Amino acid sequence: MSLGRGRAALHIVGIVALLARSSVAPAQTPTAVQGGSESKKACIVQHEAAQTFRQAGKLLEARDAALVCSRDDCPAVVRADCGDWLDAVSKTIPSLVIRVKHDEKDVFDVRVSIDGKLATSHLDGTPIDLNPGPHALRFEYANFDPIQQEILVLEGEKNRVIAATFVEVRPVSKEPLQKLPEREAPAPVDSYRPTPVLTYVLGGVAVVGAAGFAAFAISGQSKRKTLETSCRPVCTDNDLQPVRTQFIMADAALGIGIVSALTAGILYFTRPAKPLPASASLQRRASWPAPPIAFGFSPTASGAQFAMATEF
Repeated sequence: MSLGRGRAALHIVGIVALLARSSVAPAQTPTAVQGGSESKKACIVQHEAAQTFRQAGKLLEARDAALVCSRDDCPAVVRADCGDWLDAVSKTIPSLVIRVKHDEKDVFDVRVSIDGKLATSHLDGTPIDLNPGPHALRFEYANFDPIQQEILVLEGEKNRVIAATFVEVRPVSKEPLQKLPEREAPAPVDSYRPTPVLTYVLGGVAVVGAAGFAAFAISGQSKRKTLETSCRPVCTDNDLQPVRTQFIMADAALGIGIVSALTAGILYFTRPAKPLPASASLQRRASWPAPPIAFGFSPTASGAQFAMATEF
């Protein structure tokens, strides 16, 4: 009976202690448990978000999520993953350094908007982080028209310098442009066309050829008439050979005369013009007489005689 009474006493003490514990605990335990579960839940949510943003190329959002899930109050496994991701993402986030000039001088009170959102209103050389990909930049300064640029930013591109320059547009003057003084036309250069000496030579050759043709033709005709009275109707080759020679020489002289005359004409009509010397005036040059050319032709007992004379 003494053992049973002892066990009953122990049961009563345990129940009293449990009731006493339950009467004190409700005032503190629920709040502490609830706060710890919310913090762990936020860590897990940001842990998943960091992975999703990183895969989508949204490095800024991935960095913010990794900062949350790497806090000390997060579970150790989650905190370790987020710490590694934070280091990796921070190294690949690209950044820009904005530099704006006006009249070759740096200006600072410039509003810079990226993709329609204000990034800064004062330049101080601090890099601006942004996600990789295409971006639209807009620069606003004083009363100038805004400058817009479209750029492509690469992952891991750090401190890329983006420059813009504001230039004042000067008003167009309405005053009529002053006419430049007209340049005087250059004075005409006096020139003359001298006859080449070769023209005279070839002309003389042509005349000699014509005279030779006439002389040989007349001589041949004379000898032919002599043969008609002396040996006709039967004349030997020896009798006819001098007549043939005279006619061949006449034809050759005629050919030489024609070629010489044509060449002399070409040289005369295509002769170039040359400027007059400074000491000679155009009027004096025009008054110079052309060199005279004299020709002479006279028959002789054996044919004809030709002579030509000129001055150079």
